[in-house]
Amino acid sequence: MRPPWRRGRASDPQYARKVPSVMAVMHHPIHPMVVVFPIAFLMAVPATDLAWLFTADGFWARLSLWLTGGGLVMGLVAAVFGIGDLLLLPEVRRKPAAWGHFIAA
Repeated sequence: MRPPWRRGRASDPQYARKVPSVMAVMHHPIHPMVVVFPIAFLMAVPATDLAWLFTADGFWARLSLWLTGGGLVMGLVAAVFGIGDLLLLPEVRRKPAAWGHFIAA
């Protein structure tokens, strides 16, 4: 029997939910791999804006511009792979969370 702190973890194969993906490299779905980049880029923009506000150094303004552009481009790349999985897999289309994620994103 497992100790109580090890029961019911998402990393446990018994509890892990498998979501299939057609858009994958060597059975690794691409959308989850790519989506972290626009999140990280766009989360860094307020920090670089504040750095520009306090230092008036043009570097921070340029970095904010690049981070915003990179977040947009990588977001579109992630959207292509996410939409591909949504449209190509009936199992994914049946999940209300997938449609909510699609609409919100």
